[in-house]
Amino acid sequence: SRFISTAAGKQLNQGTEDFSTSWCVGPDIYNPVIRNVSPAPFQNETPLFTPIVISFNESIDPVSTVYGQTVFVEDGGTIPPTLLSGTLSLKRDGFDLVFTPDPCIGLPPSTTVVVRLFGVGNTSYIRDQVNNGLVGDPGNNNEYSFQFNTKGVKPLPNPTVVPRPGSPVLNLGARAIQNSFNIDG
Repeated sequence: SRFISTAAGKQLNQGTEDFSTSWCVGPDIYNPVIRNVSPAPFQNETPLFTPIVISFNESIDPVSTVYGQTVFVEDGGTIPPTLLSGTLSLKRDGFDLVFTPDPCIGLPPSTTVVVRLFGVGNTSYIRDQVNNGLVGDPGNNNEYSFQFNTKGVKPLPNPTVVPRPGSPVLNLGARAIQNSFNIDG
C-alpha cells in the first residue's frame, strides 16, 4: 500500500495523497561504547582456547586496535603482567574486537587473564571510524579493563608402554647403561 493508515484502517489524508518524508543524520559526535565482553568479568573456569570478544555500539577504526599499544591481553599471574600470544582482529564490520589465543598453547591455565583497552587521555587509544575515542576510567589511567580466571589443567597420565606382539624389545640393562657413560673406555 502506498498510503499510511492506522491499525484501525483509517488512512492519512483520507488516502487521497501520497505520503513522503525525509530525515537527516547529523555528524557522529559520540564516543564508542562497550556493549558486552566475553568471557564475562570475573568469570571462573574459562576454557583455555576461548576467544575474548569485546562488542561495541559502533564500528571501530582498525588502525586504532594495535596489540600491545591500545589493546592488552595479559597474564595477571606474572609480575609484571605479560602479554599473551594470540591474534587480534575486528569482526562484524568492526563492531567486535576479537582476541584469539594462540592455537598451540591457548591461555595460561589456572590464572587471571587481564584485558585492557586504552581510552582517550592516552597517547594511543581505541577510536571509532570518525575519530571519537573510547572513554576509559579516569581513575584507572583512562583504561577500560576486565579480568577472568582460566581453568586449571590436570596432569597427563603416565602411559604404560606395552610392546606390540612382534615388535623388537630393547633391553639395555644396568651394565650397558654403565658402559655407555664410561669415558675412559
